[in-house]
Amino acid sequence: MVALLELLGQRTAGAGEELRALRHSAGRAGHRHGLASHRPAQLGSRYVKRDAFGQTVGWTGYSWNHSLFPDPAKFLAWLHSQQLKVTLNLHPASGVPSNEARYPAFAKAMGVHDGKAIGIDTVDKRYMSNLFDIVLAPLRAEGVNFWWLDWQQWPDAKKLPGLSNTWWLNYVFYTHMQNADKARALIYHRWGGLGNHRYQVGFSGDSVIAWQTLAYQPYFTATASNVLYGYWSHDIGGHMFSDDTPEDQRHINPELYVRWMQFGAFSPILRTHSSKEAGLRKEPWRFPPADFTALRQIIDLRYALAPYIYTASREAYDSGVSLMRPLYYAWPNLAKAYDVGNEYMFGDDLLVSPVAQPMKDGVANVSTWLPPGRWYDRNRGDVLQGGRTVTRDYTLDEVPVFVRAGAIVPMNPPTVKKLQDMDNSVLVLRQFPGGTAHTRLYTDAGNSEGYRHGEYAFTAIDGKRDAHTATLTVDPRQGSYPGMPHDKQFTIELPDATLPKSVMVNGKPYTRADDVRPGTWQYDGDALTVRIIVPAQNADQPLKVTVHFADHPVDVAGLRYRMKRAAAAVEWLKYHWNSPAPLPDDVSLAAQLGRLIDYQPEQLPTLVKAFNARLAKLPSEIDQSHADPKVKAHFAKLIKAIDEN
Repeated sequence: MVALLELLGQRTAGAGEELRALRHSAGRAGHRHGLASHRPAQLGSRYVKRDAFGQTVGWTGYSWNHSLFPDPAKFLAWLHSQQLKVTLNLHPASGVPSNEARYPAFAKAMGVHDGKAIGIDTVDKRYMSNLFDIVLAPLRAEGVNFWWLDWQQWPDAKKLPGLSNTWWLNYVFYTHMQNADKARALIYHRWGGLGNHRYQVGFSGDSVIAWQTLAYQPYFTATASNVLYGYWSHDIGGHMFSDDTPEDQRHINPELYVRWMQFGAFSPILRTHSSKEAGLRKEPWRFPPADFTALRQIIDLRYALAPYIYTASREAYDSGVSLMRPLYYAWPNLAKAYDVGNEYMFGDDLLVSPVAQPMKDGVANVSTWLPPGRWYDRNRGDVLQGGRTVTRDYTLDEVPVFVRAGAIVPMNPPTVKKLQDMDNSVLVLRQFPGGTAHTRLYTDAGNSEGYRHGEYAFTAIDGKRDAHTATLTVDPRQGSYPGMPHDKQFTIELPDATLPKSVMVNGKPYTRADDVRPGTWQYDGDALTVRIIVPAQNADQPLKVTVHFADHPVDVAGLRYRMKRAAAAVEWLKYHWNSPAPLPDDVSLAAQLGRLIDYQPEQLPTLVKAFNARLAKLPSEIDQSHADPKVKAHFAKLIKAIDEN
């Protein structure tokens, strides 16, 4: 491992660091050709988190299509009022034709008087300067924040053979924005070759909508880190249907789209895009309730993980080890690490194995190789020994994510709706069970070049958690940058924990409260999570949290999985119950363990014991009812599967 990581570091020293993307680029960006009116963007910002809006002004030009955007300036102003960054998709190979709004001024500057289209010459300084100053500057003045280039024509500059047009355009557009704005630049474009990792966020092209495409993208994206290209973005959900797709099948498969979004949430850039075909509407609210819920959950998780992602992105800048990378970076001597191309590390602590296959009977079974060590299953809440392959089932809203046991992951609270607003003054530190951890939280201004010159801060975080004790220490913040908050407010979360016996923060005992108040802790019965709400304090002061659990704590490992599956089985039974008699009380209670714990958390051991006993006898109770035999058989199958999986 050392040799490989050293090689990446040497390559960084010689070829330049990975770009530092703007903080808002860790959020969600949505784009579609031909999208008109304000309302789609309004609904998107109102119901689902998003930081960027993309649009094509016209397929091959620089002028607005006024049939779609009657008043572009007002539209852009409205988008900014919704705190959305705006990008426009450009196709520079078309040059500047005579029907462009700014053609007269551009032609005059270029000395062209025949009214003909002016073809692009990427190495002509006069052409490129006039393009920026006359054609693009007015769009920037109207409110366009950054450019999305799409060069797919002749590979090399006509007047300078050997110079890649894609590579050169990436350099020119990125550095022009950098110099003009005196701020951190951002562009989207295609891969231009070695060295392009310094400039653009990658746009991987017009992908075909298919499970096979989704299955390939994790490998494609992770292995790009071998050449320091850590910022691939994809048309999440696919761009277009294959040519041979029948007309009656040219519509989005909701399950495929949800799984693609889940991969996107655990990839460098989460960006949706599609052609303007009528059946390709990806706005989340257009989907049925279960799909919409899964989409909103995964987008919320992406926003929650932004501090972790942003910290890993800084580490990529410093070391050359990308946010998303193959398993063989950490386990180079194990052949299995090279064989599992669909798995990858997302930062130092999260192992992801995206679902890339349709479900059967409501679940997708996914086999995941766990490297040596201990791994926490984010869906089930149990800790597994690695060095083996495990196969587990996943419902539509579940993603195969395994966390290094004991890891501490810095996260945003649910109140963060836009990453542009995130100042890291309010944070969640989620400490997972089963081990020790040392990590760092990185922060900077989010949109400036100051990070290159020492304008940033790191905060060291250490912890240990086992069945009896959890300790967490936050060291004083080191460093500074403009706009840095003076205070920080932390909430410490201990998922899949039993009820604490005592909680101490900086030597002060905290008591349990049912409401969320600084200086107290609460227990969430549905999530089986302890939340410790620490009042805001000077970030230059240390924080120490110590939690002691009961001497003989109840075992909650895997309990969340059993609770969720039991609730789903009961919900199914309610919809298919055809007996005149009411459902047995035990059936309803089996779906409400989380609520019962919320009501009486001090009764946790008793409630868990009763739940397990109740679950075991449910099939026989239903079998004795007058329900339809097929209903009885399927319900028994659902309950049996809980213990089998």
